[in-house]
Amino acid sequence: MSPRILVTGAAGFVGANFVRHVLDEHPETTVVGVDNLSTGFRHQVDERVDFHEIDLTDHVALERVFAPGKFDAIVHMAAFAAECLSPFVRRHCYMSNVIASTNLINAAINHGIPRFVFMSSIASYGDCEPPFKEDATPVHNDIYGLTKYVTEQDLKIAAAQHGLDYVVLKPFNIYGPLQALDSRYRNVAGIFMQKILTDQPLTLYGDGQQTRAFTYINDILPPIWRAVSDASIKNEVFNLGSSSFHTVEEVADCIMQITGRGEKKFLEARHEVRHAYCDVSKAERLLGLAANTDLATGLGKMWDWAQRETLKPVESFGELEVTKGLYGFWK
Repeated sequence: MSPRILVTGAAGFVGANFVRHVLDEHPETTVVGVDNLSTGFRHQVDERVDFHEIDLTDHVALERVFAPGKFDAIVHMAAFAAECLSPFVRRHCYMSNVIASTNLINAAINHGIPRFVFMSSIASYGDCEPPFKEDATPVHNDIYGLTKYVTEQDLKIAAAQHGLDYVVLKPFNIYGPLQALDSRYRNVAGIFMQKILTDQPLTLYGDGQQTRAFTYINDILPPIWRAVSDASIKNEVFNLGSSSFHTVEEVADCIMQITGRGEKKFLEARHEVRHAYCDVSKAERLLGLAANTDLATGLGKMWDWAQRETLKPVESFGELEVTKGLYGFWK
């Protein structure tokens, strides 16, 4: 029987890439996609997707998506993901990441969905000692990471009490084609390329020596599908990304070398985890993760795509809930 899956955040960076991968590599699959288009783009959604523009905080609208028939799996990628902005928009972050996820978990339980794959984040570890391992005790550092952790724990309870099988995936610093080029808050590779395309300096916070395991998008798509389709893997947590790490300044230097353009500008430091990278041996062993795309190759592919994109105005969140302690560069 052909599988039928629901993908939330289907118009976003990872969601849109994942949907295309599934429909190209597993064309027998029916994909239903939902997104509220707050940060995703409708034109990125593959035309083969049965797409619904809804907000997951609206449980009544969500219920209508389940009405036509049962799903074999839910792949929950929708989120408000501006990590460093999250302390200034707590209410919005909890609504988008906790309440929305709660509605989806409720629906999964009530409709007897056999598999729930949750795209969490490396941010749920907080400020642990790297490399982060799946069994690490979190040291929360921001509201975004905390909201992701809440849903991880909710899924454990749902599995124990209601029999909902889940897989939690923790990707980190994914980059590549379809990543937003209009953000001022997240996705450093996209921000740097937007700066290059608009002849502005590449802005780095503090000394730029923060380390991250930057990972090319195509490297994580097959492991995500494995988490969806392999019934023997259940109630597990996996780190998902590259085993090598680079400083943010190295990313800026690499992009300037690829493009032959740009200069760096250093701004005040942000409240953020300084070193964040993971042990990925579990995903390599059980999900077949092979994050082999080196930084220069991956950024080169992203740059080839970015040059063909029509640039949109840089986004601004709007009215913040808290302004005390707001960084000068966001005022």
